[in-house]
Amino acid sequence: MNNEIGEKGENLNLSRASRSMNIDPDEERIKIYDSYPAAGKVIKYFCMFLLLGMLTYTIYLFYYGHWIWGILGIVGTLALVLLTLVFGNATKEMAYKNGLIIPAIIINTNPIEILAMADMRSMEEQEPIYGFLKMLIKDLPNHKIEMYEKIPCVSLFGMAIKGYRRHFEPRPISWGYEDAGLIPKVVDIISEEEVTNDAFKNEWEMLYYVKDKLNKDLEYETAVFYDENLDEVEL
Repeated sequence: MNNEIGEKGENLNLSRASRSMNIDPDEERIKIYDSYPAAGKVIKYFCMFLLLGMLTYTIYLFYYGHWIWGILGIVGTLALVLLTLVFGNATKEMAYKNGLIIPAIIINTNPIEILAMADMRSMEEQEPIYGFLKMLIKDLPNHKIEMYEKIPCVSLFGMAIKGYRRHFEPRPISWGYEDAGLIPKVVDIISEEEVTNDAFKNEWEMLYYVKDKLNKDLEYETAVFYDENLDEVEL
């Protein structure tokens, strides 16, 4: 049975988003609008190249009696197998279907810039840390290009270190779905989810608050981090 929009997604890169679109996107639409490179394939082939080299070297070590180093080679080989599986299997289509639904707003109309926000925790028991990231956008179909327009997105994340991720990739859902009716539906899903800070009703309010605190010269696609009280922190 398929999950509904806003429910948990399927397992992706050894994790499962707490709220996802859970519907297949339009692949042709993604090709038109999604500006991210298909990095997954590059990473996968790079890991496979390293894996082949490590496997060859491990066999060499065992053949010449270097048992301890050979065992370490096996450990390294298994680690590369894991990296290949984790970072090589995420496609753009999977990002839209199973990525985490996150909020973003337009903060500049010419050129179009959005500010996105995401919970950077990999485990819910961690203290909340939020990432904020500015993006330059070429096209935003199905949206009014006006200040503070709400832009629901989906996102994939980088690897977590000590329970927190350092990187995320917001993708407006309008890049992957032609149905304009999905936008207000997902906006409402974000609006209805409570946050841990009682001073704010939802993530939209947190996003509007932080936009005025951010450095106007913040670099594109470089995340900055805030705690649940929206004080800037380092990760």
